[in-house]
Amino acid sequence: MTKKVLGISYGRPNGNDEILTKIALNAAREEGCEVELIRFNDFKILPCTGCGACHAPGRGGKCVLKDDMPLLEDRIMEADGVIFASPIFIWGPTGGFTAMSDRFGPNRDRVLIKWRNGGDMEKVKEAGYDLRIFKERVAAYIAVGGTMNPNYASMATSLMPCMTHSMQFRVIDELIATNSTMPGQVCYRPDYMQKAAEIGREIARSIGLPKEELQWYGDAGTCPYCHHNLFNIDNGAKTVTCCTCGVEGTVSINRGRIHVEFDRATQDIRQRETDEEMISHGIEIADHMKLWEPNKEKVMEKMAKYKNYKPTMVKPGPRTNP
Repeated sequence: MTKKVLGISYGRPNGNDEILTKIALNAAREEGCEVELIRFNDFKILPCTGCGACHAPGRGGKCVLKDDMPLLEDRIMEADGVIFASPIFIWGPTGGFTAMSDRFGPNRDRVLIKWRNGGDMEKVKEAGYDLRIFKERVAAYIAVGGTMNPNYASMATSLMPCMTHSMQFRVIDELIATNSTMPGQVCYRPDYMQKAAEIGREIARSIGLPKEELQWYGDAGTCPYCHHNLFNIDNGAKTVTCCTCGVEGTVSINRGRIHVEFDRATQDIRQRETDEEMISHGIEIADHMKLWEPNKEKVMEKMAKYKNYKPTMVKPGPRTNP
């Protein structure tokens, strides 16, 4: 069976992130993969409204919004490996990437979908879910920015797992290409081009491998799970929590250098990508709903005050921008 690799570029046509994506795709093609490229900005993708319709029984997680999401989603479902490439806007990926993450989130949470149907895949199918959700996939991230200061790329890839979390993509590498403002500027960076080609080859060679044989090819980073360096710190505490995968580490200072130690025995299950942690989150939400239900009428009464408050509303008129 032919391996399929999809590249999604969130930047301008023929821009730096697209160039690096094409380099990666070409390397995957040379490894025998069938490749496709999506320019995200060619698609009309509306932001999630939080209506909750995708969770309604019998909808199979399908959204009520009418846009190009079904086509984009179908190409991801068909792929065995996906390369997500975004410009860096305000320290992180683009708003388009975030909008797609929101739409591609809880309604494709394969662990909770299976758990809520008692682990019975026939029931999952009867509920209308696309069983391709459960296909194993590998992924990589590419982020491109004009900054020469790494502080202005601090969330470049650490926010990208918002896209890959629900369907448990196995992320194997990433590239943060800075000092690349003008179109084509990455062509003067053979190191970035070489890394992009490596990502394509890694994706191709990782498709179909058992989870225990997959490896991380990028920089080690601080977190041993997601390899990112973004942590929450409680003032006065001796521990820090990884913002991306939720594991906790103990901080120590040795010869003026900060070190973070992770107890794998306690943190392996806590990591956000595990089935146990994802189910735990689902139970937490369900318990919260149970607590809310007895107070529903009282809440609706209190809401009336704000529902009846009518400030001046600003609504869009005819488009005037060029």
